[in-house]
Amino acid sequence: MDKEDYKKLLEKYLNNELVEDELSYFLEQTATNEEWFYENFDQIDETKLGGIFDDETGFQNILSHTEFSNAAKENTRSLIPTILRYAAIFIVFGAVSLVAYQYFSNDQTQNFKDSTTLITKSNITLSENSSLEIKLADGTHLQLDEGNFNKRIKKEGITIDKDKDGLVVLQLTAQKHIGNQPVGFHELSTPRGEGFTFQLPDGSKVWLNTTTKIKIPEDFNLKNRTVYLEGEAFFDVAHNASKPFLIHTDNDIVKVLGTAFNVKSYSQDKTSFVTLVRGSVQVNSENKQILLSPGEQSVSNKSSGDLAKKKVDVDQFIAWKNGYFKFVDQPIHEIIKELIKWYDIKEVKYEVDNKERFTASIKRSRNLSDVLSNIEKISNLQFTIKEGRLIVKEK
Repeated sequence: MDKEDYKKLLEKYLNNELVEDELSYFLEQTATNEEWFYENFDQIDETKLGGIFDDETGFQNILSHTEFSNAAKENTRSLIPTILRYAAIFIVFGAVSLVAYQYFSNDQTQNFKDSTTLITKSNITLSENSSLEIKLADGTHLQLDEGNFNKRIKKEGITIDKDKDGLVVLQLTAQKHIGNQPVGFHELSTPRGEGFTFQLPDGSKVWLNTTTKIKIPEDFNLKNRTVYLEGEAFFDVAHNASKPFLIHTDNDIVKVLGTAFNVKSYSQDKTSFVTLVRGSVQVNSENKQILLSPGEQSVSNKSSGDLAKKKVDVDQFIAWKNGYFKFVDQPIHEIIKELIKWYDIKEVKYEVDNKERFTASIKRSRNLSDVLSNIEKISNLQFTIKEGRLIVKEK
């Protein structure tokens, strides 16, 4: 099923026109593709919404549907061959879709214990604003709220404005640095739990993920197009054959002419990634150089300098740009490592060596308690949040 077919089923569901088989199939697809619901809901004509004008209300109505859980479970069983010694449980609670795979040594399905979460009173919530910290080359500090920004900011060397579509646009003037004077940098950084989108002077668009910093030279787009990145960003680079676009991370240089791709290089991670959506990208490390085609990802080991590439599901690695976490067959410690970048978790303590693996599509607007309590319901894990610290136990 593609998004267009799903949209037709959604319209029929909202108007109570689905027959029994269609209803079961629709519920299964909604369970595994939460993002499809939200993307398609916004595109449906109001006259076809069946009186529901709020997407969250619509999704909650689907979750509370009496056939929802049974349809989801039945769908999972049909995907797992009976000869495999694995059991799968597929449940959706609170608008979070998760699939947990667990190995059972005796070929018997384990009965999960009731969740006894301790996270409600110490929930970690998200910021209501999307603010960008800006440090200009002259030392001036600015804080920009993407949603409420409506007045042009003009400082020495830089103008920040919005275009007709509401996109924040940077314009730079660097005449004072022509000659032997050193070129300064403008630094843009996002705090935990927030992202930001803007346009560079050459027309390239940049999406910054949480806790990300980008440094832009004052003379950007005069002689060259070079930026310095720490964290994660998606780039849609305007084509200019005479001025290659260069992105410096702490161990790689990404070189492009005009293309769309994702760069992930957090300082605390041992590996950095470049994932190509469109065009071509050249990735250079200290020891090697590779060229990526669409659907390929470079994997760079920061300690050894090794550089390799592989085919990937691009959607998994750019889901954050569209407002989702997307995990595919990942262990809990890898999932929590990503959650730490988004939520203000000060420390994680593992009191269990859990081997379960999870596949999930989760809206990043959820509070941490929503995410963790849903993992609890389909696993042997129990989470406790106390004073910003997360403890992972076994039930």
